[in-house]
Amino acid sequence: CRVAAMSEESAADLAVFTALTAGVTLGTVYQDVPEGTQPPVVILADLQTETPATKGNRTWEMLMLITTEVWESDRRPILLLQGEVKAALDGKTLTADGYAVQCAFERAETRQVDAKTYFGTQFFKLYVSAA
Repeated sequence: CRVAAMSEESAADLAVFTALTAGVTLGTVYQDVPEGTQPPVVILADLQTETPATKGNRTWEMLMLITTEVWESDRRPILLLQGEVKAALDGKTLTADGYAVQCAFERAETRQVDAKTYFGTQFFKLYVSAA
């Protein structure tokens, strides 16, 4: 029985998840958040393949959305959590299942949802190629 190789998208997802679980200490990292989970959390929310590899270009371009949530009365904790996410990924080359995943920070935002909830989003450009 032959096991199929991991796809570029799966490799990117795994590489980012692994880097975040190693680098984030102020919240728990999830791909699928269990019901009833309390913040602070970091969620690998969305992965879009923008440019698939072609014969002339063996690199896949992807955009990953990472969301964060904290239950605090001021913005500082969400900014610190987002700082950990950025430090774990930006400018790093990660590896997973024979793929190299280069990460570049694109943009971020934070917003206050109510008196004790802050929500953040961060976008990272990923460049995925065979290692």
